[in-house]
Amino acid sequence: MPLQTLLNNLRNRNIPWPVMSTSFKYHGLTIGRGWDVTVAKLKETFESSSPEDQQKQLSSLSAIYKEILLSCEKSARFFTVDENIVSQFFNKIDNLVIPDSPFKSDYPNLISEDELNDIDLNIYLTSFSSTSNKATLIFCSKRLTQERIDIKATQFEQSVQDILNDFSEVIGIKNHNRQHFDIVVIDKTSNGIEIRLDYGKSIPSNDREASFRHIQNYLQELISEVIETEFILSPPIDLFPVINSLYHSDDGRICELAFTTETGSIKHEKMRRRDECLRSEAYHKGGSAAVDGNLSVYKIAATWEYTINDKLSTQPELLLPGVVRMLSQTNTSLNDVIISNCASLNDYSFITGKLEGFLEQNESNESTET
Repeated sequence: MPLQTLLNNLRNRNIPWPVMSTSFKYHGLTIGRGWDVTVAKLKETFESSSPEDQQKQLSSLSAIYKEILLSCEKSARFFTVDENIVSQFFNKIDNLVIPDSPFKSDYPNLISEDELNDIDLNIYLTSFSSTSNKATLIFCSKRLTQERIDIKATQFEQSVQDILNDFSEVIGIKNHNRQHFDIVVIDKTSNGIEIRLDYGKSIPSNDREASFRHIQNYLQELISEVIETEFILSPPIDLFPVINSLYHSDDGRICELAFTTETGSIKHEKMRRRDECLRSEAYHKGGSAAVDGNLSVYKIAATWEYTINDKLSTQPELLLPGVVRMLSQTNTSLNDVIISNCASLNDYSFITGKLEGFLEQNESNESTET
């Protein structure tokens, strides 16, 4: 894959620069402050390198890109599947066929803007890989996204500038199509299925639900075709109990919290400092003490320090995006989480491991109570 194509692919993902720069550093690539300087430096280094070193640079960028497609900025759902179904799928995995599509022919590159605009809204199986215990399916589709753009008065003629100069900030909303890479992992060891929706954090909750349903329906049809038996996914694992367990633990650093109090107020707090936790923040502790700790938490985000090596680390984040009405519902269920700021599959797996630990803790507590 040419250098410019790789750089375009990576830049299009809109991954936070601290995350991207960590990946570059880990692979020994030259970086600068921000994308523009880094691209210039990478091109300069590439042009002055030997063919062997050029190939190493391309291999490193390709590895980064593939890891990002699988792990960065995802919203995830988890399902338990009957062991017999999973076994049948792996026994008949040769029946899986990747259909022709513009996505397939260009994968893992992005298709052109004209092709993306002309394609329908279906999802397409684009890539597939498997081991003895795990199958990874990559689906591509287009979705309409909104981008906030800062509008500068100097971009317009004087009459428009005179109007815009009355505002300290002018924001425009631009709608455009974006190619999404959704991931499905079928795990034979745990008899589970994980669906990772691309760019989950930037998708409104209603659209996120519709996108998950779209993938789930397609997956049911696909697995049914492979195993030659009708397959229906069970409801996703309920993640709402994790919210309370995470808040009352001493694990991770809480950076966002939404809750109600006995007095009927609704609070939403965020911690900007990367080294401080909302649990121990003075204002939060004082407010919590005033109501004897009787808080009903419905939304929470936490980060952890994931150490890559002696010099590099990341701050992957887990967000459980509950809403306040869940507290008053009798059959409350939170179906998905949002995992962000991952530089690789390793820190993504680190976060899902934390989530699995809290789920097991809840199951153990329920068993003890009964």
